[in-house]
Amino acid sequence: MRRFPKTVRAGAGSSCTAGRGAAARWDLGGVDAVPLARARELAAKCRLDLAEGRNPLESRRAAHEAERRALDARHVADARKKTFGQVADEHGLSAMSRAHREILHQARLLARLAHGLRAEDADKYLIRDAQRVIGSIEALVRIHNAQEEDIYDEAVSI
Repeated sequence: MRRFPKTVRAGAGSSCTAGRGAAARWDLGGVDAVPLARARELAAKCRLDLAEGRNPLESRRAAHEAERRALDARHVADARKKTFGQVADEHGLSAMSRAHREILHQARLLARLAHGLRAEDADKYLIRDAQRVIGSIEALVRIHNAQEEDIYDEAVSI
């Protein structure tokens, strides 16, 4: 057999107390948790939702979801106002752009060295120069990959 009054805790200091044959009474928390004026506003909103056949909890969730979507829309609108250069500067992509240019420069330099080259034309100096260019490209690609990983990790953590 149930004992009355029955109190159910709803979290954040609020609870609902129901007695036998009596209406349920909500306690929205102490004075420190919710000011009296705000508690009255919340209670009035809950009563209005109930009078109109809505679940107050679902109404509150829907309001939070609408607020979140509005915030997301503002973020998207702000992002659309930015140029690629601004985004690149904010997220360190300008350094990657420099790395792209340097990789292309080194690749062109290697192509010039190899253009029209026959096996019998290669001497130890040409081979050394080609190895240096290839080493530079390899180092740049490693740096570039590390930058991309850092940017990816930062984007994922947001």
